[in-house]
Order: sequence, then C-alpha cells, then structure tokens
Amino acid sequence: MGVVIWHLLASKEEEEEEEEEEEEEKQKEKEEEEEEAVVLIVVVVFVVVVVVVVVVVVVVEVVVVVVVVVVVVRSAAAAAAVVVAAAAVVVVVVVAVVVEVTVVVVPVVVVVPVVVVVVVVVVVVVVVVVVVVVVVVVFVVVAVVVVIVLVIDDDDYDDDEEEEEEDDEDGDDEKDDDDDDDEDDNDDDDRDEDEDGHKNDDTDDDDDDNDDDDDDDEDDNDDDDRDEDEDGDKNDDNDDDDDDNDDDDDDDDDDDDDDDQNNYGKATPNHTFQIH
Repeated sequence: MGVVIWHLLASKEEEEEEEEEEEEEKQKEKEEEEEEAVVLIVVVVFVVVVVVVVVVVVVVEVVVVVVVVVVVVRSAAAAAAVVVAAAAVVVVVVVAVVVEVTVVVVPVVVVVPVVVVVVVVVVVVVVVVVVVVVVVVVFVVVAVVVVIVLVIDDDDYDDDEEEEEEDDEDGDDEKDDDDDDDEDDNDDDDRDEDEDGHKNDDTDDDDDDNDDDDDDDEDDNDDDDRDEDEDGDKNDDNDDDDDDNDDDDDDDDDDDDDDDQNNYGKATPNHTFQIH
C-alpha cells in the first residue's frame, strides 16, 4: 500500500509539473503574440507618419509651384526650377521611406525584443521627419529665392521694355512734329505759288518786272506801228524824207511836161514837121 501511494503522489507531481510547463509555454506564446501585435502597431504608426509627411511635402510643393509660380509669377523658368527642386525633395522622401521600412521590417523578421523594435522605430521616424522637414524648408527657401530673383529680372525687363516703348513713342512724336512742320512749310510754299508756278515773292517781283518790260516793249512797238505810213516807214523823219522826195518827183515831172510842150511843133535837124 505504501508503495502504491508513493507512485500515485509521484505521478500527480509529474502531472502538475507538466501542467505548469504547458501553462508557461502558453504564457510565452501569448506574450509573443502580444509582442507581435505591438510590433505591428508600431509599424502601422510608422507607415502612417511617413505617408502624412510625404503628403505634406507634396502639398507644399504643389502650393508653391501652382500658387506662387503659375499664378503670381507666371514664369516658365521659375516653374522649371521649382519642379526640379520638388523632384529632389520627392527623391529624398522616397529614400527615407525605404530606409525606415528596412529598419522596421528587419527587426520584426529577425525577432528582436519588442522594446528594441519600438526604440528603433521611434528613432527612425524622428530622424526621417526631421530630414524631411529640413529638406522641405530648404526647398521652400530656394524656390522663394529663385522666384524673387526671376521676378526682379522680369520687372527690370518690363521696365526696360516700357522705357524703350516710351522712347519709341517720343521718337515717333518728334518725327510726327517734324513731318507736320515740313508739311506746314510746304503748304506755305504752295500758297506762295502764283500762276507762273513760282514759289516766293522775289520771283513774283521778277516776273512782274519782266511783264512790265514786255508791256513797255509792246507799247513801243505799237507806237512804231502807228507811226508807219503807207510806204512802210516807221518814224516821222522817214515820212518827211518821203514827202520831200515826192515833192522833188512832182517838180521833175512838171519840168518834163514843160519841156515837152516847148519842143512840140519844132523841127529837129533830121525831120520836118508841118502844122495843120
């Protein structure tokens, strides 16, 4: 009997030990499951933080590019510069995300203690957030500087264009004034032209003098014409000479007639005339 009781007690102790071991194993499994759950939660939080940071960066880039560059500046060069900077920021963020995921996933796969995993994840998230914030700040500063420089250049270019346009307008006005003055002078010259086509008063005076001389010559010619007589002589002296010549001719004719009458009826040495 004593031996039987001893075996029963020994069996009972073994069963209790086995039960305790099973409970310990279950407890360990439970703890491991809890640790895995915590790791999963940490990974989810990490991914959410990274996604939020990336979204913020993209929103800031879009705001800077669209609002500042397209709406305010409207400069293709500024837009290109900001887009290049935004692409650089995206590359940095992507690299940071890859590093974070690698650092978080490796401890989970290798089954590192939960505390170590949590600490590593927190440190990585903080570092990535700081890096992304610094990159975004640098990006915004560079974009603003580029925009300001381009805006100043555009303003200077616009001012130069306005000055050139004003100079061109002034030059056109001066040319118009000169053209108007030339037209006025030409109009005055045209108004000074007379029927002979001369443009100034001096020429008109010369023309008047020439006209007066021509009129005087015509008057003299008319007087000479009026002085002409039937013989075609042009002056009184010639007319007197013609009258004297006519008188002499008349006297000669009378003398000839007298001589004829005296000789009528007389005999010449070779002829004999009879008077009936």
